[in-house]
Amino acid sequence: MIADEQLKQILIANGIIDAPTFEAAVEQAKRSHRPLQEYVVDQGFVDDLKLGVLIADSYGMPFVNLREKILDNNIVRKVPETLARHKRLVLYDLRDGKAFLATVEPQDPETINAISRSIETPIEVALTTDRAISEALRYYQRGINEEFEEMLRKDVKEAGKKADNSTMEEVPIIRIVDTIIKYAYQTVTSDIHFEPFDKEVAVRFRVDGVLQDVVPITKEIYKLIVARVKVLARLRTDEHFAAQDGKIRIDVGEEELDVRVSVLPTVYGEKIVMRLLSKKGSRYTLEDLGFGKEDYKKMREAIMRPHGMILSTGPTGSGKTTTLYAILKTLNTREVNITTIEDPVEYLMDGVNQVQINAQTNLTFADGLRSILRQDPDIVMVGEIRDAETAAIAVNAALTGHLVLSTLHTNDAPTTLPRLLDMGVEPFLVASSVNVAIGQRLVRRICQQCLMSVPFPENQREMMSKMLPANSVVQADVKKRSRVFQGKGCPVCNGSGFKGRVGVYEILVMDEDIKRLVSEKASGEEIKKVARAKGMTTMLEDGAAKVFQGVTTFDEVMRVAQD
Repeated sequence: MIADEQLKQILIANGIIDAPTFEAAVEQAKRSHRPLQEYVVDQGFVDDLKLGVLIADSYGMPFVNLREKILDNNIVRKVPETLARHKRLVLYDLRDGKAFLATVEPQDPETINAISRSIETPIEVALTTDRAISEALRYYQRGINEEFEEMLRKDVKEAGKKADNSTMEEVPIIRIVDTIIKYAYQTVTSDIHFEPFDKEVAVRFRVDGVLQDVVPITKEIYKLIVARVKVLARLRTDEHFAAQDGKIRIDVGEEELDVRVSVLPTVYGEKIVMRLLSKKGSRYTLEDLGFGKEDYKKMREAIMRPHGMILSTGPTGSGKTTTLYAILKTLNTREVNITTIEDPVEYLMDGVNQVQINAQTNLTFADGLRSILRQDPDIVMVGEIRDAETAAIAVNAALTGHLVLSTLHTNDAPTTLPRLLDMGVEPFLVASSVNVAIGQRLVRRICQQCLMSVPFPENQREMMSKMLPANSVVQADVKKRSRVFQGKGCPVCNGSGFKGRVGVYEILVMDEDIKRLVSEKASGEEIKKVARAKGMTTMLEDGAAKVFQGVTTFDEVMRVAQD
């Protein structure tokens, strides 16, 4: 990473930031324990790619955009993974008798020379961005997955031989559980499912929102796995007929990973679901979420208002909490007091007071919110508005000078407002308090390393044309486009053609016309009609636009955005 003083000179010389703002950024980065270079990019002072070019120029070095390169797995792995991760470098090409290396640390000739001797090829070095290195390092992931899978199957087989007459210590159960969790972490799994059936237990991972089978386990081994998980999560090992919840913290190399554990009795035994709460999820910024240009502008304007409500809506697993965390990350400065009340607290944020719901002590959303409002907050995040009491308190907080962020379970942004009315909030209070309602879903993102163009199937064209409004700006693309995009499958995406997820959104801004409709208790459809006439892009339209941009596929949009 570049030295802070050199970064300061580059940013100020190019008119990106002034000296007082830079010093404030230094303090904020220190307080949040993050590298300064990462912080100024996350806060939107400068684009990651632009900053990389400026730093390379300052060193008199070439710059390479790794995201535009199709990497060869065999070339990448010529450098040992531990060295590549530790030194933040990637070997990205071999041609004309030379090796081409991308790095974020240009002043390390010893490492460069050592690699050159190892591969017996002269090296040309180019600078790239740290984010690009992180993405390129995923080319090692296939090797890690194969290693874990081989180890897992070997341990399961060994455990099967010993399970009948052995104690937990004699069977490699500890290693099996650790391997499964670490394997899940490396494959960016959000949830691990242990599902007992009649003859065996299925282990499945939810990756990018889709469950995938990993390995079957015998019932005998699974009994020991259940006992091990309960011990780690501090649950009762002698209780097999009641639901239990707990938490595990495990070192996975890159971080201390928190794992939320849920045990539920079923007819074939206890089912376990483990939610992996990686700190990587809290690193998303507003810019990373996938808002269109106009929607992003609306969001920035809404979150900069000192009071009112911002509501994120959608079904479970649609990224609502991630959106709120990204907003909090933008607003989190020393000048404001931010307090959240959540169930559960999924990601820890430096500088934010986070409160966990506790049913045993009667700390509910409503009671907790009342207490928070006596703590002189500027910004309050309520994990979810579940009942009329919480809704009423949240609305009143928004009307008395606080910025309130929360989530609701509704199908789209326009039905959010009638939903609040159904919860007993007076129409004039809803009209006066809500700044913006966000409707959202998550779609799988096409892997950019194996992105390819394919013909636009006629049946998809017809279906999309029928589902989109006749006056939609996307209709022109539907008619003229002859090709769309999909992922071919590569080591980075484990052959799936998808890597990561991105949101499709609709942003409903509360203007005078919408306020009038709310006061008249208009339906969601009536509100949607007026909002669209005033420029609101629906989730389906946003998804269709992302199809033509090569971000996702038609099938993904249809999966999540149909009414």
